[in-house]
Amino acid sequence: MKSRFLARLARRLGSRRNKEGGPSKAAYDRVFASFLKRLPSLAAEVERNKQLAEKRYSELAEGPEARRALVIASSRPATLVAFTYRLIQHSFAERFRDVGRSLHLARLACRTAEAIGGSEYLSQHSTADLNAEALLHLANALRLNSDTLGCEQTLDRAEKMLQIGTGDRFLRADLHSFRASLRVRQRRIAEAGAELDREIAVRRLLDDERRVGVALTDRGIIACHAGDLDAACEFLRQGTLLAQDDNLAQVALINLAEALARRGKGLDAWTVLCRTETIHALAGNNDLTPQIRWTKGLAYLALDEFGAAESELREVRGILVEAGRSHFTGSVSVDLACALAAQGKYREIQQLASEAHQLFAAEGLDRHVLESLTLLRKAADAECLTADFAAKVATFVARSRYDRNLRFEHPLP
Repeated sequence: MKSRFLARLARRLGSRRNKEGGPSKAAYDRVFASFLKRLPSLAAEVERNKQLAEKRYSELAEGPEARRALVIASSRPATLVAFTYRLIQHSFAERFRDVGRSLHLARLACRTAEAIGGSEYLSQHSTADLNAEALLHLANALRLNSDTLGCEQTLDRAEKMLQIGTGDRFLRADLHSFRASLRVRQRRIAEAGAELDREIAVRRLLDDERRVGVALTDRGIIACHAGDLDAACEFLRQGTLLAQDDNLAQVALINLAEALARRGKGLDAWTVLCRTETIHALAGNNDLTPQIRWTKGLAYLALDEFGAAESELREVRGILVEAGRSHFTGSVSVDLACALAAQGKYREIQQLASEAHQLFAAEGLDRHVLESLTLLRKAADAECLTADFAAKVATFVARSRYDRNLRFEHPLP
């Protein structure tokens, strides 16, 4: 309907050209008056399509494959557009609650978007934008399901669609955002920072302050892991001010406190943690409690409060083991080894190093990380492990999670 209306509008304007070759003012006035008259009916039709899409959403998302194919084939292009946006919204909403379902819905969104391409409902450029948006969310869902290769390939497909599309800057900014997240997962931290810089530049052109704030905060977190604390503080200051998001502020401050503690700046880390706990008490997010306590253990280590650090890190490790969060358990085990090494408790360090080695090998971390843990265990076996050497291993392991180019070159103590 939309394409037919626009074609008719173009014909009407073309039949009313003035002597200079362009449409006359009277022609413009008549056409726009006609368009304004039709707006209520267009709005009503959009609402009907949304209601129909919602009514049949579960049929499309949950039904058997044969039924899904029938629903797509029998739906009008307008309904398919509404389907696609609804599937994208649900996929994005499920990205943390159920990553498998998020991926399923994103794949369906790509199917419905592709089905629109065979109609004349949208222009080629608008259809390309819709396909790009669906592909971007599919790529993000693939990343969350640990399919980094699939994510990379899907982002490349989305970028090609954007080149065909209308030049939508919001979609371009999303591309940089999702690609930055992928680069973090791939431990290519410098490239992640570059993608975030591009996202920030595009979102500033859009005057989208909140999303600029989110991107600046992410950029600050990247700077924390890169060890550039001055840049991190400035990015986080600007970002949290614009984003106005308590959960995001907590995550940012936790990362800053960790970076400070690993640099030996215990008092600064403790100051940041006090601010974090204030926000945490007001906003509440139990998912972040283990990370706050873990960082508190690191701050104790930086302050040479080894007994308190051991107690805090033991409790955090127990919470993570019980929750099955192996992604973090290995790192906490290495930090706990630092507290034990400072107190000469070597026997348990051997077990912790072996456990971390197994967890990191299962994650696919490179041999340099595994070799550093082997050195940690050997030093504990020989009872010559120093707190300084253990801290070097722990810092290397923490930074290697974000930068695969790091190398551990410290000999046994």
